[in-house]
Amino acid sequence: MPRVFNRPAAECVQGLARALRLVALCLALIPLSLAAADTYKQKTTLPTLYIETFDQKDVTDHDNYKYCRIVMVNGADTTHFDSVRIRGRGNTTWTLPKTPYRIKFPKKTRLLGEGEAKAKDWVLLANAGDKLLLRNALAACVGEFMQMPFNPCFQFVDLYLNGRYDGNYQLTKWRCTRDALRLPTRTPLSPTPLQTSVEDTSWNQRETRPPTVCTS
Repeated sequence: MPRVFNRPAAECVQGLARALRLVALCLALIPLSLAAADTYKQKTTLPTLYIETFDQKDVTDHDNYKYCRIVMVNGADTTHFDSVRIRGRGNTTWTLPKTPYRIKFPKKTRLLGEGEAKAKDWVLLANAGDKLLLRNALAACVGEFMQMPFNPCFQFVDLYLNGRYDGNYQLTKWRCTRDALRLPTRTPLSPTPLQTSVEDTSWNQRETRPPTVCTS
């Protein structure tokens, strides 16, 4: 005879109750998962960045980080990041109503996708002092057009912080270090004497003409 029939009836009832509770929990999680999938949507043609702090409170500290989770929705791609830290940044810009933020990942992350920068530290520029929101982006585009050694990658995003729409932000890498620049090593130039002798004045000679005399 199987051992299960040797158990007391109370044990069987308790096991059945636990199984029923587990089934009920799974059924309860289904609408929650569907609601979460419905929550994280791309609202416009720009990628949508969702930031949710663990304490569900605003970021009001300029110096100390707090933990958050991030969800980036870009077209059909939805990427989740956990155990990310966020704090305020800036000097004068931190005093404006639309505040910028700095975010730090636990490891280097390609936040803007493959082929873009890989870094732990990223910033969200509010561009609150620029009504067109394009000044910083235009400077980066000009640098790329001039083929400068390093230009920070960026992406405009729609930011939702704890469910509240905070507007358009410019997501970009935090800092450019000398290692990131990969500048070539240059040999120091040897000093050369300047041609400033009194006798050598050919550089300052100009064509002289007699003054023009106007007669009535």
